[in-house]
Amino acid sequence: MTFEYNPKEVKTEYAVLPNGEYECEIVGAVETVSKAGNDMIKLVLCVFGNEGEQVRVYDYIVSPSTLWKLKSICRCCDIKFDGILDEQLLVGRRMLVLTKVEPERKVDDKTYSERNSIVKYVSGLGNQSPENDPPVVADDKESHQVPDDVPF
Repeated sequence: MTFEYNPKEVKTEYAVLPNGEYECEIVGAVETVSKAGNDMIKLVLCVFGNEGEQVRVYDYIVSPSTLWKLKSICRCCDIKFDGILDEQLLVGRRMLVLTKVEPERKVDDKTYSERNSIVKYVSGLGNQSPENDPPVVADDKESHQVPDDVPF
């Protein structure tokens, strides 16, 4: 028996949610260094669509250029924004985020499919996952370095 399909029916390699406001949970946070040598936190978020979809979104907090994101996250999660943070305190935190769709793009002869990105961290939802949500695990298989000058 063989599985038959039409490859032209695949719109994108990954699920992408329409622009909008969604609940999310931070499922991974890793302190690392950007290509430019700046301290950076790589966040892995699970964004929950309105019809049960779960979309993995990566966000990068680079010091000092995007510390405004960290300040917003701390505000949403009631974490003190005082210059020192253990990034693991972010894991498991839930909040509302505003997302947008980034179009397909080419970087160094590689083509990346469209994806969601975080526009704004809106408000906190507490630390507990709803009982009906399946467990979410961070997956870094698709990790790639993002230059510091990426405008998202």
